[in-house]
Amino acid sequence: MTWGFFFLAFFLVGLVLAAIFGILESLPKSHVALPRAELVRHRRQVHIARLGVALAGFGGAGLILVSWGRYSWKGVMVSALAVALFCWVVCRWLLRLPCAPSILQQKATVVREIPPGGYGQVRVEAGGSSMVLAAQSEAEETIPAGSEVEVVDCQRSVVVVRKVSPLQ
Repeated sequence: MTWGFFFLAFFLVGLVLAAIFGILESLPKSHVALPRAELVRHRRQVHIARLGVALAGFGGAGLILVSWGRYSWKGVMVSALAVALFCWVVCRWLLRLPCAPSILQQKATVVREIPPGGYGQVRVEAGGSSMVLAAQSEAEETIPAGSEVEVVDCQRSVVVVRKVSPLQ
């Protein structure tokens, strides 16, 4: 096996991972074929897409440097790792996770009624601070103001909430 093939393999695997998981991350929930376990699945997709970009950067830089033939394998490896780290940092900055993990599965209070298919507002107490966020109901039901809800998804700018049953 040659160094060129080694870097080509990393480049192709990285491109495939970045493309597949980047596309999965951008699809609306209704188009994803597999069941979605709240936000955990989304976070995994974002992390794998970042990894794919880093692998593609590593493979691409290594392939270019090997094809020039001017550097030793140690120099190529260090340079490719530096490019991979740079790509990962840039991708981490561009593909941000939608909300802080502290908000997910937090109890919140409905401030403005949430109509079916519409938007309302909830107040979340997290980390010693209180924030009011736009919210949408997970179920097709009206959630009146003052109700206690749980944040189940914060993938976009609007959090998705579920009404907390009295048994919980």
